[in-house]
Amino acid sequence: MKVKLKTSLSGLDFSYKKGEEVELEDKKAKEWIEAGVATEVKGKEQPKKASTTKPKTDG
Repeated sequence: MKVKLKTSLSGLDFSYKKGEEVELEDKKAKEWIEAGVATEVKGKEQPKKASTTKPKTDG
């Protein structure tokens, strides 16, 4: 399961920064979500594209 960290976490064999998205085993992901240190990432979100439209001007 993919989760997004609400806080930085580290252990003997891992180190994650706040906001990082990581893939974890379902059991570990659920534990972290229940503990309030992560949220589940659902689906594949595409990055938002910047608008390229020009503002209309009166003229």
